[in-house]
Parts: sequence; C-alpha cells; structure tokens
Amino acid sequence: MLEKVNIFRVKFLLLAFSLPSFCGYCGFGAKWNFGVDLHAQSWRRDVRKGNEYYEKNNFKEAEKKYQEAQTKKPENFDANFNLGDAYYKQKKFSDATNQFNSLKDKTTDKEKLSNLYHNLGNSFLKDKKYEESINAFKQSLKLKPQDKDTKYNLAYANAMLQKQQQQQKQEKNKDDKKKEDKKNQDKQNQADKNDQKGDDKDKKQDPNKGDDKGEDKPKPNPNQMNKEQAEQLLKAMEGKEKDVQDKLKAQRARGVKVKVEKDW
Repeated sequence: MLEKVNIFRVKFLLLAFSLPSFCGYCGFGAKWNFGVDLHAQSWRRDVRKGNEYYEKNNFKEAEKKYQEAQTKKPENFDANFNLGDAYYKQKKFSDATNQFNSLKDKTTDKEKLSNLYHNLGNSFLKDKKYEESINAFKQSLKLKPQDKDTKYNLAYANAMLQKQQQQQKQEKNKDDKKKEDKKNQDKQNQADKNDQKGDDKDKKQDPNKGDDKGEDKPKPNPNQMNKEQAEQLLKAMEGKEKDVQDKLKAQRARGVKVKVEKDW
C-alpha cells in the first residue's frame, strides 16, 4: 500500500563538465589560443568538484561548491539545479523548493524541466504540502508522460493527501464535539446556578422551609377521641346495657317474649 512507503524516487541531474580540448601550436610555451574563457572554466570546475562531494554524500561541501559556481554563473541551469539537489539531501526542503521554483524560466529543455518539476514535487512532498506536490508531478508528466517514477510519486502524493484530509476531518469532529460538550456543560452550570438562586430566595421568604426543626406539628384529628371522651362513652354504654337488662327482667316476669336487636 502506498501509505506504507517511506521513500520516493528522486531525480538528480549532476552534470560533470570537462575542459575542452584545444589544438594550439605545440612546443615550449604552448598557449590556448581559441579564446577560452578562464572564468567559465572556473565555474565548471566548481560544479565538477561539487558533484564529487555529492557522490561521496558530502552534501554540505557540495552545496558550497554549487554556490560558488552559481555566483560566477548565476544564469546557469545545471549549477542551480544541483544546488537544489544538495539542499534536498540535507533536508532543507524549503530552500530546495525555492531553488527549484527559481529555475522554471531558465531552460526550455523538456527533459530538464521534467526533472525540475519532479524534484520540486518531492520537496513539497517532504514538507507535507501534498496539493502543491501533486501539481508539480502533474507538470512533470505533461513534459514526460511515460515517466514511471513520477507516476509513482504522484500516486503516493494523492494517497498522502487523502490521509491528511481524513485526519483533519477527524480532528475537526473532535474539536466540534469538545465545543458542543462545553456549550452543554455551560448551560447545565447556568441552570444549576438559577436553581440555587431560587432556593436561596425561598429560604429568605420562609426561614423554616427545608428545616427539620421548623416542620409543622401534626394537627389533631377531629374524629379521634381523647381519653376522657372514651371513658364517658364507655359509661354511657354500660348504663344503656343496664337499662336493657332491667327491661328484659320485667318482661320475663310478665311472660312476654321480647325480641332484642343488638345495637352494634
């Protein structure tokens, strides 16, 4: 899967310049006589030396030599391109991006421009600027449609962009949830404060409210008899029973049967 790939393919254009061979006259005190520009030889020599350092993975020294060549020949594409490569190898991705961007108008050679956009895409990719990386790879493929390395890196950049967008979406959802939870908590806290204010107000109006000591005493039940009333009722019932018994005795003495209903 592309997400597991931790390397991508980089194109390097390290041009090894050589001094031209000239046929001057032979003999002692031989001279170059074809108008050779010694200044041009000097910057080419810097580029060659830079390439030697580069191939030995001494990218810092390679950078210095390419910068010297650039100072002597600012418009030269190859020295500038190799300087961008040296920046990239030292993980100076922003410097590499700026260097490659500055070269877009310095050549019309399709092969060189394709390599330029390829490495520009890699620099963006390392900086996690995936959309810019994708655009650079697409530009490279316009110039060289069948380049497999560029196609591979383009697919990788697309996969990384999707992963980045997914992570950003998840983070946004988490942030939105935190904000919503905080909003709900703030509402609940405000509701609790309002309830507390209401309770405090009620206590001021009725100090005994909610106090066990101030609870209302149970009111007497009007239908419930006290001890004195119960004794009076008992005496009355005993008197009534005595009257009934006296009547029964009198009637039995006369021989008359009397039906007595129980008074419940």
